Amino acid sequence: MGFVALVFAAGLATAISAAVIEIQAGATAYLVGEGHWSRARLEIVYHLDRYSLRGDPHELALARKALEVPMGDRAGRLALERRPVDLQAAERGFRAGRNAEADIPRLIWVYRAFSRAPFFADAVAIWREAEPRIYRLQAIADQLEAHWRRPGATAAGPQVRAELDSIGRTLQPMERKFASTLLEGVAQVRALLLLVSGVLFVVIAALAVLAYHSSLRRIRATESRFRAAFQQASVGMAKLNSEGLVLAANEELAAMLSYSAEYLVGTRFSDHLVDASPAGDAWMDGSAPVERKVRRSDGSEFWGRVTPSNVQVEAGAGRIFLIIEDVSEARDLAQILTFQASHDGLTGLINRREIEHRLDELLAQAHADGRRHTLCFLDLDQFKLINDTCSHAAGDEVLRLIATTLPGHLRPEDWMGRLGGDEFAVLLRDTPVEAATRLAGRINQVLADTCLLWEGHHFALTASIGLVEINAESPSVAWLLRAADTACYLAKDGGRNSVQVYVESDTEVAEHRREMHWVDQTRSAIAEDRLQLYAQRIASLTAGTGGLQYEILVRLRDVSGNLCNPGAFLPAAERYGQASMIDLQVFNLTLQALSRNRAHLEQLELCHVNVSGQSAASRDFCRRAEALLDAHPEVARKLCFELTETASIDRLSQAHAFIDAVHARGCLVALDDFGSGLSSFAYLKSLPVDILKIDGLFVRDIDRNDLDYAVVRAITEVARSQGKRTVAEWAETEAVLQRLREIGVDAAQGYAIHKPCPLQELIRQVSPLAARANVA
Repeated sequence: MGFVALVFAAGLATAISAAVIEIQAGATAYLVGEGHWSRARLEIVYHLDRYSLRGDPHELALARKALEVPMGDRAGRLALERRPVDLQAAERGFRAGRNAEADIPRLIWVYRAFSRAPFFADAVAIWREAEPRIYRLQAIADQLEAHWRRPGATAAGPQVRAELDSIGRTLQPMERKFASTLLEGVAQVRALLLLVSGVLFVVIAALAVLAYHSSLRRIRATESRFRAAFQQASVGMAKLNSEGLVLAANEELAAMLSYSAEYLVGTRFSDHLVDASPAGDAWMDGSAPVERKVRRSDGSEFWGRVTPSNVQVEAGAGRIFLIIEDVSEARDLAQILTFQASHDGLTGLINRREIEHRLDELLAQAHADGRRHTLCFLDLDQFKLINDTCSHAAGDEVLRLIATTLPGHLRPEDWMGRLGGDEFAVLLRDTPVEAATRLAGRINQVLADTCLLWEGHHFALTASIGLVEINAESPSVAWLLRAADTACYLAKDGGRNSVQVYVESDTEVAEHRREMHWVDQTRSAIAEDRLQLYAQRIASLTAGTGGLQYEILVRLRDVSGNLCNPGAFLPAAERYGQASMIDLQVFNLTLQALSRNRAHLEQLELCHVNVSGQSAASRDFCRRAEALLDAHPEVARKLCFELTETASIDRLSQAHAFIDAVHARGCLVALDDFGSGLSSFAYLKSLPVDILKIDGLFVRDIDRNDLDYAVVRAITEVARSQGKRTVAEWAETEAVLQRLREIGVDAAQGYAIHKPCPLQELIRQVSPLAARANVA
C-alpha cells in the first residue's frame, strides 16, 4: 500500500513538474506568437501607409501577406472552440500565423487545457478585442485598392495615415497587456502548482527510500524535455541566477549576440546591454517586457525586447528566465511611420498636420509672452498649366524643386511645409509682418530666379504670397490659415507674383469671406440634400402647337430654413469649382423626379437642364452624366441641356464632345444666353445645337427699344435658316410677347407666362389638358 502511495505521489509530483514546464513552454510559445502578431501588425500599417501614397500593388501584396498572420491565429483559435475540435484546422491556422512547427502542439494544448482559466481567458479576451482593428486594417486595404483602381486616382488623404497611426497606437498597449496578463497568469498557476508540489514532496520524503530511483529517472526525463524546448526555441532564452549571472543560454541567443553559448555562461547579462538602467537590474524582478539596446560581440547593437520571468526553485534562491527578441526592424518601421505621419511623401517637407501642430505651439507662445511671428501662405502661379501641358510628373518635379530650393534661402529658425497641392506654408519666426513683407519679396525673387527645364521647355516659377501675423490677438490656428489663404487669394486676384498682407478691414477680404461663406453653405447643402428643384414653364408662341416644356431651376435652403436664389450662391460656386457638383446633383434629382412620375413623363415634351462651362469641360462630369442617361433612357429623350454661350465658346472642343455624347442618347441641346458673346453667330457653325435661347437682355425691352428688336429679329432669322428653334428669355409683359410673335420667335419664357414654382408642385398641377396650353 505504501509503495502504491509512493508511486501515486511520485507520479503526481512528476506530472505537476511536467505541467509547470509545459505551461512555461506553452506560455513562451504564446509570447513568441504575440511577437509574430505584433511584427505583422507593424508591417500591415507600414505597407498600407506606403500604398496609400503611391498605389504600388507590391506594397498592397506585402500588407495582405502580413494580414495572414493575425487572421491565421484567429482561424486556429476558432478551430479549437468548435465542437468537436478541429485539430487540423487549428494547426493550419497557427502555421499561417508564423508559429514554429514545434510550438504548434503546445499552443493547442495550452488553449484546450486552460481556455477557461481566469488568466488565459483574460488574455484571449484581449486577443478578441484587438481583432476588430485587424478587420479595419483589412477594410482599409480593400478601400485603398478600390481607390487606386479609379482612373486618375492620386494619393489618399492624410486621414488614412492618421487612422493607420491611430490603430497602431491602440494595438500596441493591447499587445503588451496580452503578454503581461499571460505571464501573470502563468506565474499564479506555477505558484499554485509549486505549493501542491511542496505538499507532495513532504509525503514523498517519508517514502523516499522506496521511490528514490524511480523519481530520479522521471525528473531526469522531464529535465531533458525542458532542455530540448529551451534549446529549440525560435527566440533567445537565458536562465539567470538571482545575481543576474547567466546559468544557461540557448543557441538562438548565442547567435543574436555572436558569442558561443558556452562563453555566455557565467557572464552578467546586464554587461551585454548598452544603456545601463539607473535602477540597475531591478527590471529583471518584474514580468513586463522591456525594450533595451543590446551589444553584440563585434560592437554592433540591436534593440531587444526582454521578457523576464522569475521562478523560485529553492529557499533563498531563485532563477530568472529571460526571453529575448530582436525588435530592431519593428522599431525602424515605427520610426518610419512616425516620420511619414508628419511629413509630405512627395517633397519631404512637413505636412499640414505637423504645420498645424507647430502653429498651435507658436500661437500658445505668442499668447504667453507676446512674441510676434509671420505665417506666409504661398500658392504657385499657373501651376495647373504645367500639369496640363507637360503631365503631372512635371508638376511633381516643380514641387520637389521648390521644396529643395526655398528652404536654403530661409533663416535657421524659420521652416517650410507643404499644405497640399501647390500650396506651401513658410513660418518666419520672431518676425513682425512689416519685416516679413521684405523677406516674402525675397522668396518671390528666389522663385523668379528658379527655372524648371522639362523635356526642352523652360517654365518660369512665380507665386502669390499671403501674410498674416501671429501675435497675442490671433484667435486660433484655423483662423491663421484662413486669413493667410485670404491674403494669398487677394494677391493672386491682384495679378499674381505679389505679396499681400492680411488686413481685417479690406473690402476684398469681406467679399472673399462672403464667397467662402457660400462655398461652405453650398458644400453642406449638397451633402445634406438641401438643394431644391424649381421649374419655370416655357410656352409656344404659335397657336395650337407645343407641349409641356419647362426649365429646371435650383434653390438652396440654408441651415435656418431660408430659401436662397441662385444669384446668391452660384457665382461663388463657379469661381471656386463647385459648379459641377451642383450640376450633377440637380441632374440626378431631376432624373429621380421624372422617373418616379411616369404619367407626367408621358405628358412632358421637353425638360431643360442647365450645365455650366465647368461641367461641360469636365471629363468626370461627362462620364457620370452619360452613365445616368444610360440608366434612364426613357427620361433622356425628354431632356434638353442648356449650355451657356460664353462658357461653350471658351471651351469649344470640350463643349462639342459633350454635345455629341448627349445627342447620341437622344437629348437635345440649347445654347443659353445667346447673343451675349462677341462671336455668337460665327460659333453657330461649330456648335451643333438644336435650340437658341435668346439672352433676356435683348428681350425684356423689345417693345420699347428698336436695337433690341433688330437683334432678336436677326437671331431668329439666322436660327430659322439653320433649322434651329428659338426661345426668348425674360418675357415679362404681354407687350413683349406680342412683339416676339411678330418676329416669329418659337417660344418664350418669363414671368408673363409662369412664375417659378417647386418642381413637385408643377408636376401635381399639370393635367393632360393643361399640358397642351400655350399663350398664342
